[in-house]
Amino acid sequence: MERIRLSKTEKKVLFMLSAGLTDGQTAVKSDEYVLAILSLHDKGLAHGAFVEGGGVESARLTEKGGLYLYDNPSLSNPVDWSKVAAVSGIIAAIAAVAALLVSCSLILLR
Repeated sequence: MERIRLSKTEKKVLFMLSAGLTDGQTAVKSDEYVLAILSLHDKGLAHGAFVEGGGVESARLTEKGGLYLYDNPSLSNPVDWSKVAAVSGIIAAIAAVAALLVSCSLILLR
């Protein structure tokens, strides 16, 4: 299963739902809890029953959420390989310039 980017609050709420804790407002601020449930609901990992005032009446893990936790128990976010490639390219360019400067200085010293 491909990894989904989750915020710290979403991870905390997902762990709480997997543990069977239905009252998430005690560990997370109520507005953050509602936003996390909404986001998890949009990602298909949790299902929330919302009241008219904007609160969450109840929430539970979906089957996809349970499988996601089984497949990725630490809830680590996916790696953005384009950033890793950019950083390694910059390091390679700096190393090439340094090698060029060293070789030119050795030639001038002869």
